[in-house]
Formats: sequence, structure tokens, C-alpha cells
Amino acid sequence: MSQRPPFERTDLPRATGVVAAPVADVYAVVTDVTSWPSWMPEVLEPVIAKGDDRYLFRRQHNGRTDHNEGVVIVRGPTHTFGVQIDAKDRVWFRTRPSSTGTKVDIVLEPVGPAPWRQRLRGRRRRLEQERWVQGALGGLADHATPDA
Repeated sequence: MSQRPPFERTDLPRATGVVAAPVADVYAVVTDVTSWPSWMPEVLEPVIAKGDDRYLFRRQHNGRTDHNEGVVIVRGPTHTFGVQIDAKDRVWFRTRPSSTGTKVDIVLEPVGPAPWRQRLRGRRRRLEQERWVQGALGGLADHATPDA
């Protein structure tokens, strides 16, 4: 695993785009983990808060439901937010001002080596991860953009 910050790494699944809403509003949506099912693909309701920075949730993926625990590992100070999921993956968000709203970066960082079955299907897994971060960005944009 690289020591470089996730937003500087080019080997990780990522999505970058502009959301037509103020930075503070988009960051508030990202950091409200209990609302993730309303805009994040595969995350099911309810998300249960277990203290300030721990969450239990279910995820629908490839026809099965997984139970996960998310722990906030970074919250700010410069509109960066990171959640570690079951010691397997980290999801990173960064929001920054843009002339047309908020520039958002989402990065999915696997923490350890993939199980052997996933290594055998590495390319397919990477494509699924890329689709997931793109879907998360699209869902965030739809959810955070005020109705015109």
C-alpha cells in the first residue's frame, strides 16, 4: 500500500466531478453517513449510528446482502472525509470550491490484499469499483443539487 494520500494516487478507483451546490451543503451530505442510502449505490437503510463515528449498515452487491461496519477515520479540517469499511476498504471524499458549485473527488482504497478469488478476477473487480465510485458521484450530485 502506498504512503501517498489517496487523492494523489492514480492506481485507485476514483470519480471527480462538479456538483451544482455550495461546498458546505455537499460536505454536509457526504458526512451524514446515516443518509447515504438516499444517494449511495448499494447501501441499504437503515444505517445505525453506534456513537459519533461508527456506523452499521447493509450493502446489496451481486445479489447478496453484506453487513458492514464503517468507522470515520478523517473528518476535515479542509472538507476531506474518510470512512474505513470493515478493515477492507476506505472511501475518501474531498470537496472544494468550483466556479459552478463544488468539485468532488471520491476515491475507493482497498486496505489489504484482495482475497484470492478477487485477485483472479482483478480486472472485473476494478471495473465494478470504478462503476461504484461513478454511481456514488452521480447519486451525490442528484441528492445535493437543489431543485431548479
